[in-house]
Amino acid sequence: MDTKEEFDDEQMFKKIEQHNRNVNVFVSLTIVATMLIGVMVMRCYLMEANAQEVKSEFEMKFEEDVRRFKQEISEAKESTRQRNSLDVRDSVNYESLSHHTKNESKQSYSNNSDYKKKYKKTEYNSNQSNGFKHDRYAGLQVNINTADTAELRKLPGIGEKRAMNIVKYRTSLGGFYCVDQLAEVYSMDASLVERLKKYIVCDSNSVAKIDINNTIPHNLWHPYLKGELLKTIKQKIKSGKRYKSFDEIKAEIGYDDNLNGRAEKYLEFR
Repeated sequence: MDTKEEFDDEQMFKKIEQHNRNVNVFVSLTIVATMLIGVMVMRCYLMEANAQEVKSEFEMKFEEDVRRFKQEISEAKESTRQRNSLDVRDSVNYESLSHHTKNESKQSYSNNSDYKKKYKKTEYNSNQSNGFKHDRYAGLQVNINTADTAELRKLPGIGEKRAMNIVKYRTSLGGFYCVDQLAEVYSMDASLVERLKKYIVCDSNSVAKIDINNTIPHNLWHPYLKGELLKTIKQKIKSGKRYKSFDEIKAEIGYDDNLNGRAEKYLEFR
């Protein structure tokens, strides 16, 4: 009987001890959780405080930039106003001076104008008495197959653009065989070419010719070889055809004096 009571007491003691351990663990966990919550609350508070401090610094910097920007605008407006005031004053002074100068030069111009009219009349009468009109381009001779843009600009009516167009077209042709070809140049016309003829030399021997039988068909090209004419020639050469003269081309393809006739000047048959 005593043994049974001792066993029950021991079991009870173990249960109480286990209960106490569980309570201690629970209390410990509660304390730890409370501390963690406190740390998190404190951290959130510090982060919010730092954010407010940063925001405050940003607002102060922004307000400073706005103030400085307004000040710069004000200074620029003041500078512009002063400059406009000076411009108006200078303009008034210039107009006054200009009006005074015009009055002084008007009389001088009138005297000079009478002198120039008298001088021109005397010069014209002198030229007429000699039987010719003065030509400032007299003696000018420009070879259009060798001249560069500087030499071409010496011709009457030829500026930088036209000179460049002439050189460009001459290069694509391989040279000019007659002066009339200048009328084909962009911005040139027959009337201008007619006026230039007495100042121009054209050496047709310097024209570059295409050896039609020994040129790769893919590379065969010329401004006067176009359309069906060029297509047919390429096909014939690819098939082994060797032309002996331009007459063969005319016999096969037909003849157009405005196109084929000019192309003949640039072809050779070897």
